[in-house]
Amino acid sequence: MERIDNAANTALSPVMKYLAEYPESPKAEFIQLAVSTTDFDSILEYLLKVYPLLRNRRLSDAEIEFIKPYDDIRNIIDNCKEN
Repeated sequence: MERIDNAANTALSPVMKYLAEYPESPKAEFIQLAVSTTDFDSILEYLLKVYPLLRNRRLSDAEIEFIKPYDDIRNIIDNCKEN
């Protein structure tokens, strides 16, 4: 059990440090929201699958199709920032 606790502490340490340093940031607010509700679980699962693909320059057709919703959302957000 102690080994699991050490692994959890190691994983959570940067998160706790960030939350302590920037408690009012949008990222901190989202982290707090994400751990207190299940509303974003499916989106987070999708983003965790997309993330490794974003760095890959040689994507299969299926992977390109898989990340298309992410690209669409990014484009919408970028356009909102410009306005």
